[in-house]
Amino acid sequence: MSAEPPLSSWATDRFGERAGVVRRTIAESVLGAIVNAQDAQEKSQTGRAYPFAWTLYPRKFEALHEGFKEQPGFNSVRPFGSIHQLTVLSGNLLFPFCFAKDRSINVMKVKIAEDKVFWPTKSSICTIWARADDRTANS
Repeated sequence: MSAEPPLSSWATDRFGERAGVVRRTIAESVLGAIVNAQDAQEKSQTGRAYPFAWTLYPRKFEALHEGFKEQPGFNSVRPFGSIHQLTVLSGNLLFPFCFAKDRSINVMKVKIAEDKVFWPTKSSICTIWARADDRTANS
């Protein structure tokens, strides 16, 4: 594997000394989900991308959950109306989204442009954190 780029101040501010481990776990989780989706596509023997997309869509959430469930600061929340368990690590929502259209982009070196980030509404964030707080209080 090639050398990893330096960690951003954003990552180290949120995850401290664990920032490198968090970045690697995210990359490994997302790559694992992609491999699962590629397997589904291959087994389907269709030229349509439906098996890949329908497998990747839930699998990327599941893979993050699996990758972090034993980590300190892990919490899992399911926002109202969502079919997915979302992964929260040390108070930070880890939300998998599309960052590349082909294999030319290395997941360990990707940089997300400001105009490509989806910013949820204030009410959806409040719902996520309220449920996270409820779960933490009840455990």
